[in-house]
Amino acid sequence: NTAEVRGGEEYTIKYENEDFSDVAYGYRAGSLEASGAISILSSFVVDGRSYIVTKVDKYAFYQNKNITSVSIPETITDVEAYSFGFCDALKTVSLPETIINLGSGAFWCCSSLMSIKIPQGVPSISGGLLGHCKSLQSVEMHDGISSIGAHAFFYCTSLSAINIPSNVNDIGSEALAYCSKLESITIPAHFTGKLDKTLTGCSELSCIVVEDGNEIYDSRQDCNAIIEKTTDRLLIGCKNTVIPYGIVSIGESAFYRIQDLKSIVIPESVTSIERDAFFECRQLENVKLPGSLVKIVYNAFNFSGLKSVTIPANVKEIGANAFMSDILTSIVSLIEDPFATNAFGNMDGYTFNIYESATLFVPAGCKEKYESAQGWNQFRNIVEMGTTSILAEKTSGSANSKVEFSLSGQRMASAPRNGISIRNGKKYVVK
Repeated sequence: NTAEVRGGEEYTIKYENEDFSDVAYGYRAGSLEASGAISILSSFVVDGRSYIVTKVDKYAFYQNKNITSVSIPETITDVEAYSFGFCDALKTVSLPETIINLGSGAFWCCSSLMSIKIPQGVPSISGGLLGHCKSLQSVEMHDGISSIGAHAFFYCTSLSAINIPSNVNDIGSEALAYCSKLESITIPAHFTGKLDKTLTGCSELSCIVVEDGNEIYDSRQDCNAIIEKTTDRLLIGCKNTVIPYGIVSIGESAFYRIQDLKSIVIPESVTSIERDAFFECRQLENVKLPGSLVKIVYNAFNFSGLKSVTIPANVKEIGANAFMSDILTSIVSLIEDPFATNAFGNMDGYTFNIYESATLFVPAGCKEKYESAQGWNQFRNIVEMGTTSILAEKTSGSANSKVEFSLSGQRMASAPRNGISIRNGKKYVVK
């Protein structure tokens, strides 16, 4: 049974007319007429009988574009999934302490919502609860919260700070991903759950701390990163991260799209750089890859800011698109036995073609190997290096070319005023 009632604006109430229940459940039933500031009824009367409203049903006000504020009475204990989803104009919501459940996506895509306080009776933050709330600046959570669901604060692009309650022991996938103004995060000592792309795309992060006493993670030596203790794997970094010696691998998406990351020193203990580790770090111009490095995975430096890179001799595997770039002009490979790779991607359709524009420098005596190795053989300019000179080029160039290279094979912007450089395969000394 349904009954039409009026509470500021007209909306529908679904109620149970049973001998043993006076409980009613408020919902919108697809109607979108409610607008402005509304107050959900705490009770109503039908046929002389009183009913108490205890729940805002799922999809109750879904996609209502006109509600600006909602006051929820203390009779309500349950706000169900997507009950206020896509309420674009909703700026404020008053949640009573009687609420014990906020369903998945209850406020998903409420793009005008600026702040929220989670009631004390709510034990966890459900998945997608406040995802895509792009105006959200303040979230107040109590210490009793034990988990934060996947995408709970996904794409909250105005959120600059958030306090993870001390009892949280589980954080779902991408819970805080793409909170592009988030500046700091502290992982509680008791947290032992997984961190699955939790902070991916948080480009303004400058301070990352793991509290002392955490059994699973640490931020050793004040490194501004989250490290998994048992594997020595750096999971999450930021623009101020200093990678400590002893780290074995840089995890998937660890520095994903961190736009202010300009340089990073990777210590000699690192053996692998995982998928998307430095994906689209467009200002990253300076990286020295360590001699200990063995594996560089798919998309590791895809469209980073690197203009030159030296690949260490011990590298045995480079994944597809690992160095795909529209600005990389100098690649020094110290690998003596090149393997097949699609590390530099397919440049079809791009104005900049790395295979035409970049120079590949290879060890002395290895040029023919590179000319035969899949992927490497696409480079038009392959230059063989010696200890003091560059020996040959794959294609002929102008005899009067004044392009200068350092002894390490890096293209120089202009001829040096002093020191040693290489031009057209010959060594020049300027005193």
